[in-house]
Amino acid sequence: MKSRKADKIVQGFSDNFEYFDENYENLRIEYPDEWVAIYNRKIIGHGKNLINLLEGLSKKEIDTRKVITRRTYFNEKRPTLTHYAA
Repeated sequence: MKSRKADKIVQGFSDNFEYFDENYENLRIEYPDEWVAIYNRKIIGHGKNLINLLEGLSKKEIDTRKVITRRTYFNEKRPTLTHYAA
């Protein structure tokens, strides 16, 4: 039972990373030099400050342990920083 739940969580993270990588070109233009929060292959928040972004998600009662946040860089064609909420 736990294995299935863990597999589902890992697959969710994998899907979210894939979404970010596939859409990075557009994300870096739409959210230049910002942190982007992704859950279920959707942007659920963004901002210049990671702490403020995570606090805002928590206030909306979003479980940030299930969200990935990655930083966009307007001048870079490939992403470089990742945050794993835990």
